[in-house]
Amino acid sequence: MELKKVHKITPVYRRQKAIIAWKFCRRLMFGSLLAVLIVFLNGCVSGPSYPPPSPLPPVPNPDTSDAGEAVEQQPPTKQQIPGDTREENPSRRILPTIRESAAPPAAVLSLVQEGWTLYREGRWQEAIATAERGLRIQRRVAELYLLLARAYLALDDPDQARAFAHQGLRYSRNGSVTEQLQTLLSSFN
Repeated sequence: MELKKVHKITPVYRRQKAIIAWKFCRRLMFGSLLAVLIVFLNGCVSGPSYPPPSPLPPVPNPDTSDAGEAVEQQPPTKQQIPGDTREENPSRRILPTIRESAAPPAAVLSLVQEGWTLYREGRWQEAIATAERGLRIQRRVAELYLLLARAYLALDDPDQARAFAHQGLRYSRNGSVTEQLQTLLSSFN
């Protein structure tokens, strides 16, 4: 009888086979990833597959007529909307503006009153929280900044008080709030 040689599979042999298989898989994955990236980037570079828009028709020169002679240029006229009674004002702003004289919403006004009530009762932290709630609704109310400045001053935090007084002056419109903010700021100097 003939005996066959039996190869003994050792742990070292298994490890070598596993390393070879892992290297093969890594090369395969890297190659596949590289191929996908090349295809993707090639599509990005080539641009869109739809046709480009047609060129715009040439714009005629308004200074000359069809015969080539000079024509007096007139300003373009604004189309009137039916029922529009406004007159055209050339000095009018083109961009829309924020209504600066608009009164704050009723919710903000009630928070202002509640904040001043809390301030007079000596509950300064609660007055600050109330004023901050009002600022979350509308940031351009100078009286809320005055309330915050006074409450922080009562809590011995002059830096915060000064910052809120400056911010309030940005939004105040010549009135008693402006005077109070200026008086408050002048007391810091």
